[in-house]
Amino acid sequence: MVSNLTNKAAGHQYTLGLRYQPAEALALRVSHAKGVLPPSPSQLVPVAFPGFPGTVDPKRGNTTLVSAGGWIIQGNPDLEPEQSSSWSAGAIFTPSRLPGLRLSADYTRISKTDEIAGLTSYRDLVLERDELFPGRVVRAELTPADAQLGYTGGEIQLFDLSNFNLASTRVEAWDFQADYSWQTALGTFSANLIATHATEYAVQVVSTIPVAEYVDYALSGGPLGWRGNGGLTWERNAWAASWNMQYYGSYWAYTVTASPAATALSQGSETIPRQSYHDLFFRYRFDETMGFARGFLAGSEVSFGVANVLDTSAPLVAVSSPTDGVGGGGYSKFADPRGRRFSLSWRKSFQ
Repeated sequence: MVSNLTNKAAGHQYTLGLRYQPAEALALRVSHAKGVLPPSPSQLVPVAFPGFPGTVDPKRGNTTLVSAGGWIIQGNPDLEPEQSSSWSAGAIFTPSRLPGLRLSADYTRISKTDEIAGLTSYRDLVLERDELFPGRVVRAELTPADAQLGYTGGEIQLFDLSNFNLASTRVEAWDFQADYSWQTALGTFSANLIATHATEYAVQVVSTIPVAEYVDYALSGGPLGWRGNGGLTWERNAWAASWNMQYYGSYWAYTVTASPAATALSQGSETIPRQSYHDLFFRYRFDETMGFARGFLAGSEVSFGVANVLDTSAPLVAVSSPTDGVGGGGYSKFADPRGRRFSLSWRKSFQ
């Protein structure tokens, strides 16, 4: 079967940037951009789908949808192109009195209209408020038997979860970075620290419902309020060692539309605790100038690493009920449930 779809998009795009250095150690920058992103071919072609296990119909006593008559996901030939407007500003500080130090801070704000999203992420909202999504949920007439059971909607004949255009999206975040390197008699040391602070991730699905804030709603696809990593590296001749730390702030243990009380019953808390993981890495490089390293070992290096050296346990995400939006449970997506892990590798370069 061959489908012929037509979707036309037009728009204007530009980027303006300015950099100003009021002092040798300080540089300021600001930029503004407008963008247009048309839908890709894969986002335009509808695909039939058998359904999502565990999906329930709130208008029919939370009964499970088996087939819902028919499901449609992915493509939508009527998609509009995404429109975006962004502002960013930042500062870089490199003091001459402390060579090797670089500090930077950047602010970013992005506003989008008609952002293309998969409606599968909002299927519970569509089922609860199908009047806000015309044509997405096609139901049979409500029968007298349905009414006696307290149902408020007929059986679903078609459930269209194909891509659609969000009314608006706003993103606001701060990025911080510090780098410092210095020479000593023991070798060269380098330290770095990177942190991101998300202050807004506001999504309005359709213009007739309030804006929802997604910061710290990781189970709904939102960003963490705080996350970062830092490290320290030492190098001397053929030797190198490094330590790295990853940090993830705490986040809500439920989705934007879920019940905090229901989640707390199974999770034991409304939040997933903050997490930090530490890694160690060691390396030795064989140099051709070393007599014992000539021949086969020349140009090779041996590396040894320990991930999650403190063997920190991955936080669990519980399941409280089929309708709370928590999903199938398991472990925090920012963690590795395998705990402490070791690696040993040997690499050789040939010229």
